[in-house]
Amino acid sequence: MPNELRPDTLHLAKDGDQSAFATLLAQYTPLIEHQLVSARARRPDILPEDEKDLRQEAYLAFYRALMSFDVSQGEVSFGLYAKICIENGLISALRKMRPSAESLDTERMAELPAGNEGDPTRRLREQEDYEALCRRISLVLSPYENTIWQRYVAGRTAAEIAAELGRDHRSIHNAIYRIRHKLRGVEDLKKH
Repeated sequence: MPNELRPDTLHLAKDGDQSAFATLLAQYTPLIEHQLVSARARRPDILPEDEKDLRQEAYLAFYRALMSFDVSQGEVSFGLYAKICIENGLISALRKMRPSAESLDTERMAELPAGNEGDPTRRLREQEDYEALCRRISLVLSPYENTIWQRYVAGRTAAEIAAELGRDHRSIHNAIYRIRHKLRGVEDLKKH
């Protein structure tokens, strides 16, 4: 993360000083670019035309972080705050880039039980059930829990998630426990 700037630079940039904003932007561009690389690693299937939108979202998230950052508080540095805001903005943008029906891609179809190759209606119904379950899960979990859950099901450990999010590993363990408890309720809904 870049070295922290003086609070007056942040104040000036928040007040519309273009020079102060340019200074901030120059200092934090490596962070923004790093977040973009991380986002592309999460979604290697990003189309070239989506790259431009993703880049714009990263820079907008940086600007929104600047405008919403409380300079008077001393608990969180602007760099960490901006990193989290950019990451969350990119995660939201990546979610929006998914096709509305998750387009019956080969990866998902490969996950379906064998023996359905001859029945496209059944495969479609199973895919729709899977997508409905994913939507229910995303509605049940908070944005923070969704972020943790996506990393957890991608194979990351609680310690790795804690390091990525700048949180204590016990906090992540507790969140995973809460998520599992909530998802049991979602699984029960699926049975009805």
